Amino acid sequence: MTEPLQLYVPKPEDGWFYVKMMSDPDTMSYNAPWFPPDGCIPNPEAEWNDLQAYWIGQEPKRFYAFLRRGSDGAFVGDVNYHYNPQRDWWDMGIVIYAPERGKGYGRQGLRLLVGKAFSDGVKRLHNEFETNRDAAYQIHRAVGFREVGRENGLIQLELAQETRKVSFRYKQLILRDYQESDIDSMLFWYTGHHPWMDWDAPWEELPESVDEEKYREWALRHIAAEKSDPRWSLQIEVDGVHIGYVGSYRIGEDYENVSDEEAETNVWHRAVGMAILNDAYWNKGYGTMALEGWLLYLLEHGCQELYLQTWSGNGRMIHVAEKLGFTECERCVGFHEWQGRQYDALTFRLDAEAFRAILKKETEDTD
Repeated sequence: MTEPLQLYVPKPEDGWFYVKMMSDPDTMSYNAPWFPPDGCIPNPEAEWNDLQAYWIGQEPKRFYAFLRRGSDGAFVGDVNYHYNPQRDWWDMGIVIYAPERGKGYGRQGLRLLVGKAFSDGVKRLHNEFETNRDAAYQIHRAVGFREVGRENGLIQLELAQETRKVSFRYKQLILRDYQESDIDSMLFWYTGHHPWMDWDAPWEELPESVDEEKYREWALRHIAAEKSDPRWSLQIEVDGVHIGYVGSYRIGEDYENVSDEEAETNVWHRAVGMAILNDAYWNKGYGTMALEGWLLYLLEHGCQELYLQTWSGNGRMIHVAEKLGFTECERCVGFHEWQGRQYDALTFRLDAEAFRAILKKETEDTD
């Protein structure tokens, strides 16, 4: 189970870790062709002083940060990007300290760097390394980089903001961005009455029909629009069939919804949700599976405080939430009324450590 990392802009007094990493042959062996015999940087103390002056606070031209483990504050590596005016792209780098390798930090650190770069306005990230570094290649491909060439024993990889898509397999399903083929299935699920509507806020009145033309126009704009990192929602796919989605939204300290405008000046947290719209896939574990994958994705992208809201009549969602480590933190008695009965509004908070322990035990039990 990968522990969550954070980007940490180092202070001058943190240079000991940089010196330690740059002086470690196991960590720097990849650098040996340029700094023989072992790749270690000569005089790293002086390099650290220069780095502070040149790299820190220079976004979006340049950026440098340590990767810091959230659980204990330990440094496990570093990341950077810098603009290359000759190629009109931003070259990037990531190094994981050798004793911390094999823990999933490379992929998570790369995702954090990509998110930071694109939020800074970077348009195109580029990296290159030797063709025999298969682990590095697989990590970059998993995050969305595409291979653009091979020359002189080096692989060239690139990730452009406008083409970056999220799609990853988790157990027996895929979580991915919304795509054009989803339009028809969403129109079907939101037209007429379907079983999922009896469980997802059934007291809310939905329109009897959807303006198909307007929805298609909206959906195509949504697909083409720039996406946030991490995403606010992803679609659930099983064996090529679109069966529902996972989503999230902002809530405040009072557990009420927070608008985009309010979020600029108020403290807010992310609440998650999941809907299996295709009832042919109910009671097969896909809901739990999708929510697990969604939580892992958000935790890996730095979302450390996550909530889930439901109602007391939705026993299946309550069961899934508690199974994954959510604990009830707010109950509004009799808040909802449906079919002549009163139901409580429930808010749960994720115990991230409990969630990780649950998944770790699950992995151990299947080994």
